[in-house]
Formats: sequence, C-alpha cells, structure tokens
Amino acid sequence: MDRLTTMEMFVRVAQLGSFTATAKASGISTAMVSKHIQDLENRLAARLLERTTRSVKLTPRGQLFYSHCKNLIEQVVEAEQSVTRPPEPSGVLRIGAPKAFGSIVLMPEILRLLSLFPELKVALILRDNIRDPRDENLDIAISAKAPRDDDIEMLTMRPQRRIVCASPSFIDQGNDVSFESDGVSTDQHAERVPNFTGRSGAHQLLERLDLEDEEACLQAALLGAGAFELHEFLASQYLQDGRLLALSREPRIRTTNLLLLYEKGRILLARDRAFIDFAVAI
Repeated sequence: MDRLTTMEMFVRVAQLGSFTATAKASGISTAMVSKHIQDLENRLAARLLERTTRSVKLTPRGQLFYSHCKNLIEQVVEAEQSVTRPPEPSGVLRIGAPKAFGSIVLMPEILRLLSLFPELKVALILRDNIRDPRDENLDIAISAKAPRDDDIEMLTMRPQRRIVCASPSFIDQGNDVSFESDGVSTDQHAERVPNFTGRSGAHQLLERLDLEDEEACLQAALLGAGAFELHEFLASQYLQDGRLLALSREPRIRTTNLLLLYEKGRILLARDRAFIDFAVAI
C-alpha cells in the first residue's frame, strides 16, 4: 500500500475516533480502512491504536507517530499548493506561553494574526516554565528558560523590562527600599525585593509570605505588602493610574529575555513562520 495514503488514513482515524467515520469521509469501505491500519502497524511492529467496541484511541506510540504524520501530510499539501499559489497560514497552530505574558501581551497579537489569516486556528496553552514544546505537543513554545536538550531550536524575542514597584501606602509608611538590580534575568517570575527597612513591619510580614506566581505578587504589591520586581507589561496600567510607584530607574532596570522554542529539524509551515514573524517583533 502507498505509505502516504496509509498515513492519511491513520491521521483520519485518530482525528475522527472511528473506523466507520473514516471510511465514510474517505469514500472507501471500513474493511479497507482497517487493512490500512493493520498494514501500518505490521510495518512499524508497533500498536498505534487501542480499539474497543465504543471508541478508538491512540496509544503512547500512536500519539508520537500521529504528530509526525499530521505534520508530514500538511507539508505535502503546502508543497502542492505552492506550485499554483503561495501558501497562506492555515490549520491549527499550538502555542505555549507563560500565563501573564500570554494573556496580556500575546493574546492581542494572536487575535491580529487570526484576523489576517481566516484559515488559521490557534490553540493557546498557558503554562509557566515550558522548556520543551514536545512535552505539551506544541508547535512553538515561548519560555524564559533555555531548553534542556540540544535538539530544540531557539530564537530570542525582544527583552521584557522588569520594574521594582510598591504601592504609595507602602512608601508613605516610611519604608526605605534599597536594591541592586542590574543586567538580564533568566527568571520569568516576579521577585520580592528583600532588603528594605521601615516602620510598617511589612518586612516581617513578607518573611512569612512565599509567592511564586507573578500575578499574586502584583496583588501583594497593590495591597502594600512590599516592593516587588514585576514585568512592565503586567504593572503598566497600575503605574499609569498611580496605584503603584516605580522605584527602579535606568540603567538598573533588568530585563527578561524570552525565547521562541521549536523542535530542531522540523520543517516550518506557513502558519509557523507567520507566528514567528509576529512574535519576534513583540
């Protein structure tokens, strides 16, 4: 049997979850669909699908093979289309990004991308500390952490500024904030600025408060619990309306270098390239 056709049948079965539905969509018999899958599993010496009377599901090996087959078929379709017209971004693009950055900065850009390309769909997965896009079955991931493996390609995005902030009430209570903040950070989270002194007793409170989530740090800063180093995109509206005060000044403003990660050697489709062009300019 033709390998590409067999792969197409496998992808359809995985997506539709049914041999019968795949047969109807393909215009062939259920027995022929079953023969394609059996031939594929025999050639690979691996079980790709778990079959029950009610459903068909991918095995762990099947899930891995499915992602490769789906990408390969899309590349073939794009190659055929490129002969007659330049390929436009289409299909589903799975993107992973840190929670705060994804919600505040990335979302408007994704909506703009979708408005430009009507055939494109985006699945946005918001997770902190993604270091390997394959772990979440992503096409592209955005991370502040360098990948662990050499087989992950990375592109550097524009640096994101981090500002030491505190509420006016915190400063009015006589707290004196001193800090050393220089260079580039590799941490995407907010940081408490520990070395401050004052009469409010806030330093004793913060000794008992351990926060890792940047949005929780923002709320603590707004409530006057201390001085925190926050990404500018998260704190900007509160700095503008006066609910937070910026304490750090150039040149001691640190930045976070976010990275675009994707599997090395992976052929980038039109949708991948379109998103990368948008993302590196953010």
